[in-house]
Amino acid sequence: MPSGARHASTLSPAAAPASGARSWAAEVREQARRLRREAAATLASTADTAAGRGSAAPASVPAEAGWRSRLAAAEDRAAQLELALASNRRIGIAVGIVMARLHLTDGQALELLRDASQRRNVKLRELAEDIIYTGSV
Repeated sequence: MPSGARHASTLSPAAAPASGARSWAAEVREQARRLRREAAATLASTADTAAGRGSAAPASVPAEAGWRSRLAAAEDRAAQLELALASNRRIGIAVGIVMARLHLTDGQALELLRDASQRRNVKLRELAEDIIYTGSV
């Protein structure tokens, strides 16, 4: 899958169904690993060219700028995926707390958190952090 081909809503932790959370997390981890490998390969290629080990012709300067921008994009994407994975875990913890306290199913607890997030006009991950630290919705 080309990098950046997924929409942000597809990668959001709240969009992952509870039953598929592990596969979603594994997919995010694998995508982050792949982007890190691409970034490392790009960085090595750029370093070789800069050191004169590659066949760097004067026309390679624009190509190097392209590699650098791709490297920066890959690093940004990997960081975003790691943040999404961490947020997903924290939201999962909050869902578990709500399930235990209110005796709800996972779907009901997630829906309750979504509604509370919208009513309070705060991001779901911020609400999840509040629940984790206070234990109340």
